[in-house]
Amino acid sequence: MANSHITHLIKLAQDESLIDLLGWNTFFQPNETEEFIEAISSYAFPYSRKSQPLPLGIYLDLENFSIGYVVLKGLNMDLLTTEIGIAILDEKYRNKGYGTLALKRLIIYAFQELIIYSNNWSLQEFRI
Repeated sequence: MANSHITHLIKLAQDESLIDLLGWNTFFQPNETEEFIEAISSYAFPYSRKSQPLPLGIYLDLENFSIGYVVLKGLNMDLLTTEIGIAILDEKYRNKGYGTLALKRLIIYAFQELIIYSNNWSLQEFRI
């Protein structure tokens, strides 16, 4: 993801309701792109902290900025496992199925392109 797109997500993350929703402090300065990527990737099972996260933006139109992100974190090519994180940061697009579609596409990518065999499913449903 380009830094300008990460900066856009940082601005969207200024929504105070996201702190409780996501469980971490979502307030970052626009230039703190590396810290933001670290924060969205920090929750990973200990055995799967072997790799850098792979964050991907969720776009409705490639000409616009993303409405949120999905991230493969803890990608372990020895065990062929990964964890997935997701957030629809733009409030007007929440609860409209975009997150579900993004997860489906990410899972297909992980299983078909990265040859991941399993995912440690730990799901929490949030609605605001």
